[in-house]
Amino acid sequence: LSKDRVDRLNQIGFRWRVRVDEGDENDDFSKLYEQLTAYKKKHGDCLVPKEYDDSHLVAFVLRKRKAFHGQYLPEYQKRLLDEIGFAWETDGDDHPTTMVDPITDL
Repeated sequence: LSKDRVDRLNQIGFRWRVRVDEGDENDDFSKLYEQLTAYKKKHGDCLVPKEYDDSHLVAFVLRKRKAFHGQYLPEYQKRLLDEIGFAWETDGDDHPTTMVDPITDL
């Protein structure tokens, strides 16, 4: 954004940071990241199904995939999720898929 647009948004009271739930976004990430690592220990992967009984964890996983694809996922979150084998691509049934590069995969 240009400085002019930033200034105009500030003039109308645009909120640059939004709180998630009752806590800070980092606290929310930390709590749900710990729940995801516990899920992985129990199930062997990070593929939380949409029908899973913890709707907060399901929403967390979906939000992180959306943020990754929208290129607004903080780098430290991507790194942490990569370290535990988070699947960024799924086939819709929570099965991991791989991205195909048509040039290198010939």
